[in-house]
Amino acid sequence: MSPLAERFFRAARGVGFGLAALALALPLAAGAQTLARFADGSSISADELRAYVAKRPDLAGALDNRWSAAAALQEMATTAALVREGQKRGLVAPGGAEPRRFDDIYAHRVYKEIAPACERPADAAAAKKYFDDHPEAFVVPARVRVSRVMLPVDATADGQAAADWMMAQARAVAADRNALAAAIDEAEKVNPSDVQGDLGWVVLDSDHPLIAALRGAGADDLVGPVEEDGFVYLFYVEATHAARQLTWEQAASGAATRAQQYCREHAQKDTRERLFAEYGVHIDDDALANLFR
Repeated sequence: MSPLAERFFRAARGVGFGLAALALALPLAAGAQTLARFADGSSISADELRAYVAKRPDLAGALDNRWSAAAALQEMATTAALVREGQKRGLVAPGGAEPRRFDDIYAHRVYKEIAPACERPADAAAAKKYFDDHPEAFVVPARVRVSRVMLPVDATADGQAAADWMMAQARAVAADRNALAAAIDEAEKVNPSDVQGDLGWVVLDSDHPLIAALRGAGADDLVGPVEEDGFVYLFYVEATHAARQLTWEQAASGAATRAQQYCREHAQKDTRERLFAEYGVHIDDDALANLFR
């Protein structure tokens, strides 16, 4: 997920409250629930995911919603698979100690050992050849500028349940674009902890259902109301930019950097898929979703 798409979903939802708040993001009663399984019968529980995220400042806010939690769980399962791969290959952990099950440092060492090398093109001619051979690496993804109205499903606004109120706002905005400002103002009163209104430009590079819905929208379109992860959303599309293929003249200055970045992105994906197949990793999407209901 791109930084802009990450902002789109997380915005002000829990970010900045610190690690002490992370335990509140997943229901405590569901702590022992199994979220992922390996072919040998081992598993990853909600409690283990919570503990893993709490030790990683870079994952702050990862348990705010199902989609960011799924990314953290996938990373955790990949780490466990890398540890197993390293042990199978007899790779020694730093200091010679037995690697922990979710040992990030050891897993990184294993990854460097088994992943394909992604060398930066040596000169302009090599970068041009990569550009010609991999045009898909030099596509600017589609993006939209959107305004959002967002309420918890159990909230009330103007004496109405969130879903009913949001539907009324959708009808009002469809009839008069100026009604959007009033809807945003009311949503800010009811739900001040989340960003309402203009979210800026959102890159449509994710498989998240809300991103998929926006992908087919045009300027001045309304998307929603739609319920997702305990919230009701209404989006107004201010403007759109279609995906576009860069020319060599446009890409040349950054082509070598992009070539290496694109190679690394696919190396990570391919390595993860191979390891998940090797160790029979299954992530239970339904179990993860249940934690946010």
